[in-house]
Amino acid sequence: MGSQTPEFATLQIRRTFAAPREKVFRAWTELEALDHWMCRDVPTHEVKYLELNVRTGGRYRIEVKDPHGETYLGQGVYREVKPPEKLVFTWLGPNLPARPMKACKQRIR
Repeated sequence: MGSQTPEFATLQIRRTFAAPREKVFRAWTELEALDHWMCRDVPTHEVKYLELNVRTGGRYRIEVKDPHGETYLGQGVYREVKPPEKLVFTWLGPNLPARPMKACKQRIR
């Protein structure tokens, strides 16, 4: 029996933060807040936000350069933006299949 790759992958992550939902929403949508944590798992990464247009239909592009000079690009489209409760976006990155993730849904309660 052969395996099939779905047309879209779906990722669901549940996490509870001891913070107001407005602050959590800003952490995903405002450049200054996003820059504090996105792609910061390796302190030597150089992160550039090439595009960050947080609105339904808007796009984002993030470039990350590692210490060896390799550059990676993450990009996608915001499918739904409802501050401060919901953020839905696609994600296409260097280590993912050629098909983008259908949507990352952030429901902030």
